[in-house]
Amino acid sequence: MKLSLRARMILLIWGSTMLLFAALLYIGFRVARNDEICDLQENAENLTGFYSLKFESLFTTSAQISRMNAIFMESCPGGRTPEELKKFLMKVVELNPLIYGSCLAFEPEVMGGKKKYFAPYGFRRLNTPAYAVLGSPAYDYFGMDWYQKPKAALKGMWMEPYFDRGGGNIVMTTYSVPIVRNGRFLGVSTVDISLMELTDAFSRVRILESGYGFIVSGRGVFLSFPDKKLVLSGNIRSFNPELAGKMAEGTAFFMETLDPLRGEKAWIISSPIRETGFSLAVVYPEKEVLAGVNALQRSAQLLGLFGLLLLLVLVIYLSNSITKPITELVESVQRVARGELDKKLSVRTRTKEVLTLQKAFNKMMEDLKKHLEELRRAAAEKQKRESELSSARQIQLSGIPQKFPPFPDRPELDIFARTLPAREVGGDFYDFFFIDRNRFGFVIGDASGKGMPAAIFMSVSRAFIKAIALQGGEPGQCLERVNDLLCREESEEMFITVFFGILDMVSGEVLYCNGGHTPPYKVEKGGLLTALEEVSGPALGVCPGAQYSTLRTAVGEGLFLYSDGVTEAWNAKGEMFGLGHLTKALRDARGFCPERAVHRVLKEVEQFAEGGAQSDDITVLAIRLNKETPPHVPEKI
Repeated sequence: MKLSLRARMILLIWGSTMLLFAALLYIGFRVARNDEICDLQENAENLTGFYSLKFESLFTTSAQISRMNAIFMESCPGGRTPEELKKFLMKVVELNPLIYGSCLAFEPEVMGGKKKYFAPYGFRRLNTPAYAVLGSPAYDYFGMDWYQKPKAALKGMWMEPYFDRGGGNIVMTTYSVPIVRNGRFLGVSTVDISLMELTDAFSRVRILESGYGFIVSGRGVFLSFPDKKLVLSGNIRSFNPELAGKMAEGTAFFMETLDPLRGEKAWIISSPIRETGFSLAVVYPEKEVLAGVNALQRSAQLLGLFGLLLLLVLVIYLSNSITKPITELVESVQRVARGELDKKLSVRTRTKEVLTLQKAFNKMMEDLKKHLEELRRAAAEKQKRESELSSARQIQLSGIPQKFPPFPDRPELDIFARTLPAREVGGDFYDFFFIDRNRFGFVIGDASGKGMPAAIFMSVSRAFIKAIALQGGEPGQCLERVNDLLCREESEEMFITVFFGILDMVSGEVLYCNGGHTPPYKVEKGGLLTALEEVSGPALGVCPGAQYSTLRTAVGEGLFLYSDGVTEAWNAKGEMFGLGHLTKALRDARGFCPERAVHRVLKEVEQFAEGGAQSDDITVLAIRLNKETPPHVPEKI
């Protein structure tokens, strides 16, 4: 059937416009929906990341307190008096407001006398340190998980949350560390964290209108949930097995599923709280997330329908006069589509609607150009920030010895080191220097936190250590002075662990002091590894006036020092590198060569992580004294 030109034009213009509008409406809805979900995911990741890091920091710090308490007991062969333990535990609670209580529970008759039970407990009562001695037939702690499990495993661990009836009488989780002296199990050191305050703070976070957050234990038990009756009694597996399985993997994820409270469609983001096995999650109801997008779609549909009807009337009425202007308009639009944004639309017509369209399109092009310019400026600012961070990294690394071998005129000394910050700048460091002709000082440290604050605190600490070390004195005396200086600074509760040693180049003896740092390894002949586990004192910057002792050992074949970023590297399966992989890497290195040992360990860590993001700064330092090479002492060092 042949149609007139006017009818064909009407059908072509109006029909094509209708189809184009429908496609744009659909694409616009999908883009708006995807943008809304992307924004939601970004905001949700920031929220869960903030709380997971906050909780991880609390649990990590609390676990360190328990380990230090165990060291306190292990470091005194003669034991401690009950009065000393009372003062110590109450001081621990007073200095650490994040914990609820700390207990030292002992085996029968360990503390003298014939007592079966003796468990001094410092805890917080109405925000005031209090003290009690636990243990009785009614409260037989020997059969409780927090005592039995670390005793059986001989290692520290977090307990499944429980209500501590007869002890703290609150919902809590406990970190327990075995106390072992000379191979004998004496008891456990614990730190309790009240879960009520943590879960209440998280449950108060407002998520849209009806969204919510919740926390589950490693076994899927609710620790925080809108339905209070399910706390410590309900399990996520009963409400959403798919979600429970994902949370049990111990990794962060974002997924669309049914929320466990109402069974409605929702987006849920979850993040693990490392070390504890806990996971926190935030629920965003789909109907609330997409409420704005759906309303916008309905408005666009009504406006589009009205526009199409109006367009049909205008096309019918003005079909003859508008043909030529539309042709010119299409040509101009095609030029713009090719990227010619600087050329304005110019259509020769007297039709008011076409002129209005022309002005609106030109205005849109101006707005688009401004938006592109803003994007270019934002990209330039981002590049500038990245450049500044890169410069900061270069400045930080320039202060750490990078040239190897560092002392070519001292062939008897073989040393190699590397540091890998988790971010552009980090809080780990190492340093080495000659104190005099025959005494060689070396140090490795790990400041709390990461990024620029940790880097600045590290630089200050490193400068203090080197300046005081060059004045002479034993390592313990040096760290005591550095600790006092750091405690005077307003460091926002930052601290640094340090291992500082002085090697006698003639005798091969090493004087050292360990301020809360990971124990280094001494390599003996035949590849035998010995960990220097004695701790001289706490981390620096924590306790003003703390005492640090100086220990001594022989250098052996060499020394291997490292930061906890090595042993605490994680892979995608949630597994930690640990001491087992580290010692295997050192033993696999045939003959102790510092450079080869450092590269071997770093390669093993990289392969273990399987390309995952580095969670902490990594620093390693290896030293070997070649006793067969006669020491050459320069006239001036």
